[in-house]
Amino acid sequence: MRGRGAFPALRALALAVLAVFALGAATPNALARARYVALGDSYSSGTGTGNYFDRQCLRSEQAYPAVVTIARGDLDLVFEACSGATTDDLLREQLDGLTADTRWVTVTIGGNDIGFADIVVACASASLAGNCEEEIAEGERKAREELPAKLDRTYRAIRQRAPHARVLVLGYPRLFQDRGRPPNCTGGALFTPERIERLNRGAEMLRDLIRERVAAAGPGFYFLDAISVFEGHEVCSPNPWINGVMTEIVSSYHPNRFGHFAGYGRMVLDAMERIPRAERQSPTSGSRTGTPRSGTGTPNGGSEVRALRRCPVAPRARFTRSGVGRFRLGTSAGSLLRQAGRPQTRSRNAWTWCVRGGGAVTVVFSRGRTVAVFTNARGHTYRGLGAGDRVTAALRRRLALARRGRYLVARGGVFLRIRQGRVVHIGVRS
Repeated sequence: MRGRGAFPALRALALAVLAVFALGAATPNALARARYVALGDSYSSGTGTGNYFDRQCLRSEQAYPAVVTIARGDLDLVFEACSGATTDDLLREQLDGLTADTRWVTVTIGGNDIGFADIVVACASASLAGNCEEEIAEGERKAREELPAKLDRTYRAIRQRAPHARVLVLGYPRLFQDRGRPPNCTGGALFTPERIERLNRGAEMLRDLIRERVAAAGPGFYFLDAISVFEGHEVCSPNPWINGVMTEIVSSYHPNRFGHFAGYGRMVLDAMERIPRAERQSPTSGSRTGTPRSGTGTPNGGSEVRALRRCPVAPRARFTRSGVGRFRLGTSAGSLLRQAGRPQTRSRNAWTWCVRGGGAVTVVFSRGRTVAVFTNARGHTYRGLGAGDRVTAALRRRLALARRGRYLVARGGVFLRIRQGRVVHIGVRS
């Protein structure tokens, strides 16, 4: 079946934000690796991020299942998620990836069953004098009357195929920032404030319904709320993790690369770290049936994995030839742990901390000392330049930036990764 086995070898995206983990990712002993199966629809396949290795299902190298696999280094990914999938499609085409030795499953499913994409299109294209109430009402009816049974059937099938797996059910984010939206931020789509409010309420309704069915699914099922994690990063926000209107229409209103890395990817990595620990601490459970203290539910049912650890890195800092903020060349791993706290993702040679407001700082070690620092946070700047900023020829001359392939290198050794004339990330190495 399509997607079975490890996803194609990641290309040399070294130093780019999502693949910077690969610089230090070690391959643990094969006996320690765990089977991880990614199921679901376009929100799991990575539609909206680009770099698709499977155009039929729009599976991406920068989707959160790939990000999680690279960051942990101890997982064997079976990538089954496919753009456009409904619960029926998942049951028919994706379950073969599940086995008795599967240890982790992630899934986003249900949005296509209620026609959420069609609702968004209808609301984007309806005339200002008209509305999309009929489409919204039909989607809400399907959510109330049809979706609960479909989700229950899907979760039962997953449990039957993977009896020992921890199943992480990810919700969907709200698409739009609730307040303080700049005018015309939807790229010409006719989303009135009333339509935006109604769509956001629909996302909350879907969240509550999925959470309820996960709670009923039984031990080993966990709900991860995307609305709280994506808050402040919706379409129309200053730092969106969700695409607005895109030239490639199918990518519109899907999480972008930041959404998969800092949103979904961080949610899953955090849950994978905390759930086993919480299960061991639960006095009422065996290894698979406990309720994490960080979640809700009962020992006999599914539970919710609540808020992530707060991103420890300040949203603004100046980058120099020695690093950014507390992340400086030559610093020992122990010192960074004391100064910055535990990283969100960690391999033998590379640690990554999330940045408040979006983005990440990654540190690469050699012999226990920092030898490289990279950041893609917008507020981490080099002489006023940050991720996303355009670099003009005049600016290059003023800052004395020399081109070296895809990079612009400053005299002090700081280098900027450039794509389509904009800064992707800033780095320094010894």
